[in-house]
Amino acid sequence: MWNLVTICILLFNWGIFQPELPHDVEKINLNLSKEEIAFTFFDLSQGESTLIQSSTGDNILLNTGGPEAGEELLYYLDIYGVEELKTVIVTSEADEYIGNLQSVVKNIQVQNIVLPDASMDLPLQMKKETWEEGDITQLFEGLNGELLSKGNKDDHFTMDILLEYKGTNILYMTSAMEEVENKLMAKKDLSVVNILKVGDFGNPSGTTEAFLEECDPQVAIVFYKDDQKGITDVLERLHETWMDIYQTRQVGNISVKAKDHDYQVYTITLDAYRSMS
Repeated sequence: MWNLVTICILLFNWGIFQPELPHDVEKINLNLSKEEIAFTFFDLSQGESTLIQSSTGDNILLNTGGPEAGEELLYYLDIYGVEELKTVIVTSEADEYIGNLQSVVKNIQVQNIVLPDASMDLPLQMKKETWEEGDITQLFEGLNGELLSKGNKDDHFTMDILLEYKGTNILYMTSAMEEVENKLMAKKDLSVVNILKVGDFGNPSGTTEAFLEECDPQVAIVFYKDDQKGITDVLERLHETWMDIYQTRQVGNISVKAKDHDYQVYTITLDAYRSMS
């Protein structure tokens, strides 16, 4: 049986504008037990970024947020103890996803970068690779990433990835298009999905009722975008499925700790961490 525990502690509030970052928080240790990993979805003022950490100290960064959130992202990586990244995965060429890639590479040692398009010309002297639809890549021991869909939106390539760790499945949607969702439903059993990272910041062109019924996740995670129109429609569809919905702007950083056929969801705020340190 899936074990879902939510710890909601008053979150450090970013507000509407780019925040003034606090500097009195020590490193955050998620205390991962053996064979446990954590996915932390960062509350950024612009764009999206997710940190994946293993109990052996490996780190993967999934997207790098928008250009205006560069300082926030580096701050978060620092307090979560990230000194090296095994892989940086970029799921879209749009600024909200790739905006701080060069800054991350400049400030943190990165071993490998996965890009959505092989033709992207980036002045980065390191190993770069692309995935094709159907590719399954072992990211950590026990953690696989399967590229379910690779498409094009507004002249930007996008990737939709299924992350699976020992029976916990996170569907990391970047696109929000009904035709993409129909394609996924036709070729993949999505009933395995436990957690849905909603595509394109809750763009109402996707996350359709049929798609949600097919996936039937227990948890949905929605990144913030200040000019996203129609997100209310998506939130209503999510509420109708009776899943637990976490919006980064409302609850802050969201961590999912997963182990063998079990996961827990935490929303631990920086203010709360200060009080516990």
